[in-house]
Amino acid sequence: MLSVLVASLVGATSPPGFARVPTPAGASTYAAAVSADGTTVVGQLGLADGSVEAFRWRIGDDTIEVIGDLEGGLHFSSATAVSADGVVVAGTGYRGDPSRPTDGIQVAFTFTTEGGFTVLPDLDGGEVLANATGITADGRIVVGASYDDRNDFIAVAWRDGVVEALGTLNATQARSDARGVSADGRVIVGGSPAGAGAQPRTASFRKVGDGPLQDLGDLDGGATFCSVVTVSDDGHVIVGSASSGLSGENFLEAFRKIDDGPLEPLGDLDGGPFGSDALDVSADGRVIVGRSVVNDDESEEAFIFTDQDGLCRLAEVAVDAGIVVDDTVTLSQATSVSGDGTVVVGNALINDGGDQRHVEAFVVVLPANNDDSVDETGPPELRVDRPASCGGCAGGQGGVGALAFGLLAMRRGKRRHGAGGAGG
Repeated sequence: MLSVLVASLVGATSPPGFARVPTPAGASTYAAAVSADGTTVVGQLGLADGSVEAFRWRIGDDTIEVIGDLEGGLHFSSATAVSADGVVVAGTGYRGDPSRPTDGIQVAFTFTTEGGFTVLPDLDGGEVLANATGITADGRIVVGASYDDRNDFIAVAWRDGVVEALGTLNATQARSDARGVSADGRVIVGGSPAGAGAQPRTASFRKVGDGPLQDLGDLDGGATFCSVVTVSDDGHVIVGSASSGLSGENFLEAFRKIDDGPLEPLGDLDGGPFGSDALDVSADGRVIVGRSVVNDDESEEAFIFTDQDGLCRLAEVAVDAGIVVDDTVTLSQATSVSGDGTVVVGNALINDGGDQRHVEAFVVVLPANNDDSVDETGPPELRVDRPASCGGCAGGQGGVGALAFGLLAMRRGKRRHGAGGAGG
């Protein structure tokens, strides 16, 4: 049905459309990332027997490609990132090991159709434990975290398969994890405790080239808590969520940071507690996607953000663009966006009747903006067509915290960038 949905980056204009990722009966799919060219979705498939398998889907194919898992370990693998052309997949799985005969050991991997799985080495000296969360456009650099000789996570980059520790913000509580990387590998972002004392801040960092880790700071008015998710392909725009003056103690607010500017709050959708989480950003930083709390039960909906329209419900933007979304589908989380900002993937709740629901990954292709008057040299701004106004938008400041967003079995893997789990 969607075989014609080829991103404009590969030479065609994508027609608007909506599709659910083909999901076997009784199973669930979770989208972690879409390739920069908008052709390939990766994530994880949850089966009825409790096993979890990484998958890759070329948009338009009738079935997903189940990548499988590593030999000898748990029946678990999760694809968290993908190269720009969809060829190289990065993720986390379990491989067999005599020291852990029951479940194996957790490792980071890359996968290609031709070469199969390649297990990425961990840091020397400690327990074997690693995860991968981001990848460069060409697939040669993967970022994530690995246990060091103290058996604690340290942010790492694998460059052509060779592991390199990236350091931490705090020598007293030396812990970090890398979550996203620019297309060329020059800019890496992640999390690490920062500050002195027994209770350091939950902080985020940016590392440029061979330079040190730079503390990104916090949003004004909130607690000192900042969780970065990823960085744009051009390396200029970082997104994530942080405590703000409107988020309270239990939620966080989506933010962006442009170059050396301050963290900018993005707001949230109306309804429910004030909370939002930016999960991905287009190549030039002009389109941001994520999720926001919309009800008192902390259920959520996917959002899309541009400077022109602020934070909008993705479902309403799709409908206003003439895209039909089945009324049994709730677009809950927008987890990744293509390089040109037109292909959005995420996770939806599917109403099976009564109180029965399950999760399926989705793809929304939005109409491209061909307006030559758009200033490509200025700060991030509109890159895809939007309605003149979108219902349910809340601009300005906002917030969401230790989000109980339970749909993602992996607190996000971002496309060519990712989200990790060691920083705080």
